[in-house]
Amino acid sequence: MFQIGDAVVHPVNGAGIVTQLQTIGKQNDGLQYYKIEIIGGQNRTFVMMPVKQAESLGLRYAIPEILLERVWQVLRDDPNILPADHKQRYRTLEQKLDTQDILQYAEVVRDLEWRRIKKEHLNIPGRRIYDKALRFLVGELALSQGIKMQEAETQVKNIVARNLSTRQLGIAVV
Repeated sequence: MFQIGDAVVHPVNGAGIVTQLQTIGKQNDGLQYYKIEIIGGQNRTFVMMPVKQAESLGLRYAIPEILLERVWQVLRDDPNILPADHKQRYRTLEQKLDTQDILQYAEVVRDLEWRRIKKEHLNIPGRRIYDKALRFLVGELALSQGIKMQEAETQVKNIVARNLSTRQLGIAVV
């Protein structure tokens, strides 16, 4: 059971903090819900998640700080070759986002950033997927480290930029 103040990841809305345990309905027959404040939005956003179904619906704890090196490593790894066919590419990327795994979010961000540089842009569906993956990744990283989302986004973008510039230099030399 999650506690008030726990850093969690909502399967649809991303990273947030459990702010309240709330009973909805009659006192004895009411259902308990987690009230979760989603971080990083333009406005304060709250979602409710039934306590009894939270884990089966995909609510999970944010990655512990001790495992962050694995995320940094994924961002530093070679990018995956994405399918040339746009329908297959977006299906593959969406499936990675659906796993609700921070390492998969990091792969999507890295691979699409690489594609953006190679093709000099991302089309609208690619940009939408990139933005969602980046928002989920950055939100979880911010909660795990106790930093602001902007700082976490800067960390991610710096690691990816260093990685890609190193790889471009390596490609140019070979």
